[in-house]
Amino acid sequence: MIDQSYFFKFDNTYNLVYQNNRIGLGVIRTPRGFHSALLFNFNNHIFLLHLVGHCSINLEQIHELSNDEIYCIQWITNLEQSTIDHMIVAFIHILTKYRQSIPYAPLYNHKHEYFNSELEYTGKLGFSCSSFIFHVFSRKGINFIDIDSWEISSQALSWQQGIINLLESHIPSEQRKTLNTNDFIEELKSELGISPRISPDELSAGGYHYIQQSQPQKYSFVQTQLSGMHNVIDAVCT
Repeated sequence: MIDQSYFFKFDNTYNLVYQNNRIGLGVIRTPRGFHSALLFNFNNHIFLLHLVGHCSINLEQIHELSNDEIYCIQWITNLEQSTIDHMIVAFIHILTKYRQSIPYAPLYNHKHEYFNSELEYTGKLGFSCSSFIFHVFSRKGINFIDIDSWEISSQALSWQQGIINLLESHIPSEQRKTLNTNDFIEELKSELGISPRISPDELSAGGYHYIQQSQPQKYSFVQTQLSGMHNVIDAVCT
């Protein structure tokens, strides 16, 4: 059973600040499904950072959140303070350089190089809200889930195909280019059945157990924890 005391509700009424920098995972239930975000306390200010569908990274302070944005948050408490500080700086660096230019993609292939050592974006496929968070952490050796164990379920494949169809209908052909591909949609289609999906609730469930054990969680185990994670989200953050 997932301990609800590790989670708290975060919306525009949240008024706690912390002396040290902190970093946490967030998930929200939306009409379209779950959405992932990163929460961090930096220099006594709290920010919410997340990748959204129109290819941009949003950074919001508490008072800027709309009334219907309520996130279920867990602080990542098993990291050294220096690691937390480094991760926050890395996310801010990526935000500063690529606020409006990270492609949104429903696929994630951890064998691709998305950022070089200087955190310059060199990728092809782009990220979903949760794979973006997972990838930046994994570059530091912090793996909430064992991505090599991740399976491509029929539901994930159907979701990926649906998102690609939606992107294809909304992205003009002249805009379907990224740094390393001439046609973003065709590149996505070529990865169907190869690249798994990391869903927001899977990332949050994996993150919860990573905090307990400091090791990545396998796909089969995370699937057994999703109903408990949904119960936490409903109980704590509705």
